[in-house]
Amino acid sequence: MRELQVYPPAKRKPIEVVRRLEFRANGAELVASCGLETVIKDGRTGFTNKLHVYDCVAGSARELFTDWLFYESSGERTPDPVISPNRELIAFEHFGYDDTSIFFEELAVTEADSRFYPSLLSCPHGAGGLVFTRDGAELIAVRNLVVHGRFVPDVVRFTIASLFNVLGTEEKINPLNGKPYQARIYDVRWQESLTLPPGERLVTASLSADDRLLAAGGAEGVLHVADLEQKKVLASFPWEGRKLRDRSAVRVEFSPDAKWVVMLANGRLFARPLSEGKAWQTKSTLGYAHDFAFHPAGRTLCAVFADGRARVLDALTGNVLQSLQWSKKPLYSVAFAPDGLTCAVGGQNGRVVVWDIDG
Repeated sequence: MRELQVYPPAKRKPIEVVRRLEFRANGAELVASCGLETVIKDGRTGFTNKLHVYDCVAGSARELFTDWLFYESSGERTPDPVISPNRELIAFEHFGYDDTSIFFEELAVTEADSRFYPSLLSCPHGAGGLVFTRDGAELIAVRNLVVHGRFVPDVVRFTIASLFNVLGTEEKINPLNGKPYQARIYDVRWQESLTLPPGERLVTASLSADDRLLAAGGAEGVLHVADLEQKKVLASFPWEGRKLRDRSAVRVEFSPDAKWVVMLANGRLFARPLSEGKAWQTKSTLGYAHDFAFHPAGRTLCAVFADGRARVLDALTGNVLQSLQWSKKPLYSVAFAPDGLTCAVGGQNGRVVVWDIDG
């Protein structure tokens, strides 16, 4: 076990938590999304987000990106920002005064190295999940469209190459100084894919390893699985937990072989087989889970809990195989290295612990 510090702690600084972890560069770097809970003027709660990269070889950290704000409330939730597989771009949603857009930024070491990218209109009620395909060629989005007062979500695609294809320029007036300038023209638009079952706002989504299947979780605990190649919905799983006030999906993930899909909601894991197998869910006696990740081999998954424990579960049964204790403070995020030999979990104040672990 070894502990990392993904950003320098400071005295009298509000506590930030490591909300998401992701290995990159074949495990040589660890990307950490760190957030500070805040309250917006209109009463919404959310997290400011900062992106840090820890060099696992050199043992140093750097900050890359600090510009987004994650909203989370009973009526609205923005999807987590996503990083392209080649680690060149980050895509995130932003709610404006009169529209909602998807923005793209380069993961440059300094802001001066970044270039401008056009934004992509989302929909008035926001996206229910953003996912890059494994080759980074497309961004998949679940949109929360509303028809006659009812949510009718759909799945759309965007070709990333469009961000680099300048069709021409047009003259515009800079509102700050009144001077004309030449604005670049891009062809940025969604390509329609399929419509998901109506009735519920969707809040999180993921793709299978081969990009064929999409899973989307809803604000009331529904879980949809769709085949993007055949453009049809394969299954819809209703909420099967207790009638709790907060049952919104936090995260959904496919097993590496795409035979299982797991949803995290209300601090519990709900696993559903897509072929053979028996559905399972974690018990409340394990405590409140904040995040989970499948081991690359697919036989186990690791979930992190509010009691400071990381528990390794059998992916087929949900039985606890191993329990690892870091501290009594909550753990918020977890990720496996691509080779499956290490597992990283995130806590408070930029602290991350890494365990050597078998699959």
